[in-house]
Amino acid sequence: MESAEYKKQYDEYLARAEEALNRACERYLPEESEVCRAARYSLMGGGKRIRASKIGNTMIDIARENRGQTDATQRTLLAESYFGLKLAQEVVRVRQETYNSLQRHYQNALKLEAAGMIDKAGRLFAQVNMDEAARSLEAARKEASVVQSALRTLLNLQDTCSIHPTSELFINDQLPAKEEFLQAMRVENYTVNQLQLQSQIARQQLRIDQSGYLPDIAVFGKQTLYAHGIQSNLVPRTIVGVGFTWNLFDGLAREKRIRQSKIAQQTLALGQEKAKEDLSVGIDKLYTQLQKAQDNVRALNTTIELSEELVRIRKKSFAEGMATSTEVVDAETMLATVRVARLAAYYEYDVALMNLLAICGTPERFEKYFETTY
Repeated sequence: MESAEYKKQYDEYLARAEEALNRACERYLPEESEVCRAARYSLMGGGKRIRASKIGNTMIDIARENRGQTDATQRTLLAESYFGLKLAQEVVRVRQETYNSLQRHYQNALKLEAAGMIDKAGRLFAQVNMDEAARSLEAARKEASVVQSALRTLLNLQDTCSIHPTSELFINDQLPAKEEFLQAMRVENYTVNQLQLQSQIARQQLRIDQSGYLPDIAVFGKQTLYAHGIQSNLVPRTIVGVGFTWNLFDGLAREKRIRQSKIAQQTLALGQEKAKEDLSVGIDKLYTQLQKAQDNVRALNTTIELSEELVRIRKKSFAEGMATSTEVVDAETMLATVRVARLAAYYEYDVALMNLLAICGTPERFEKYFETTY
């Protein structure tokens, strides 16, 4: 049963019980009397019933926060696995393109060797690096297979199911100010909210314990109806009364409970502040990771442009006998390295962002960050 539906039924039950008790009070404890008003308050247990009801509602709220925290954890794991698969598949694509390029370079080396433009060592160097690129490609494919298997397990899919992520790795050009994330954490974080709700329970429990100094008053009544055959002018026999008990001394157990409730309140208050401090440190760390990823992508974008141009120039020079095989291979290897590094920076950004939003208690906002990307 959903917590909202349970809470609704719980509130309806309490409302019916309260209505019945109020009717009894109206009939037997009129408010015109000071004594009756005092008796009414004691009848309610010095507020015990009302506070117990509040505790029940607060426990439902805690359960909702627990469920939200579980959902955020699942979203984070899913984002890490999903974008991890996308990263692995993109690395396979880069490795495939690098292998294809080095394979073409090897074919050109064979032709140049036959024409006497390069020696055997130059051709062998091209072949060795082509074979190395093939091994890197195979390793990337195996890694992608492992990551896909992990994601299938997380999604509880069959082993025969193949997952093809449609959402690209992304990075935002601009980020909200760090203070916005800190403010969201103070209001939305599940742990902070749970501690705050537990503090409310401790506060209500303290008042319940303090109400132990008051007497417990109860209204009782009995109505007996006559059986068949009795004269109709006889009325039912009714008995109504009020009783109370007052525990004047309980061996200091009452004082012990009050002291424990106060300690619990203080402990929860300190725990809430400590949690906010720890979460603030976590937000600062993740926000720094986002900024670092942004800086890396900007720098790598420039490096990739230069590397692509370098590959083009060296390939042309090699075909004209103006560059060595080593120079071409070095340029291809550098290009592949920086392209993979950029993909890794994208992945680090996406995972850090998901973790940051989860800490803030707003994992559902992750989707809106797809809007402004580059």
